[in-house]
Amino acid sequence: MRVENWPYTNGPMTPAFIRQTYGAASFRIAEHKYAPGTTFPGRTRAAKWFVLAGACTVRRDEEVTVKAGQVAEIDAGDYTMTVVGDTELHLMEVWDLRPFMN
Repeated sequence: MRVENWPYTNGPMTPAFIRQTYGAASFRIAEHKYAPGTTFPGRTRAAKWFVLAGACTVRRDEEVTVKAGQVAEIDAGDYTMTVVGDTELHLMEVWDLRPFMN
């Protein structure tokens, strides 16, 4: 998993900007909110997670913490996520569908 700070200088990290940037038919976007202390297993296709508020740890081969203002690129597969801190986790998940289109 690769984590970087918000890479876009032409707009703020908001749901509207993310939807505008990735709103084409070749992307799928989901918005998620989780309460502090929530832990759950998951499975994903390769995706980008834009963390708008809060923080979480994601466990795969290693444990990585992702916090507000950061973007995580996650490869396809299983993971376990735990929301850390006292703030609700608010993230936008973006999948690139082009590899699956004919």
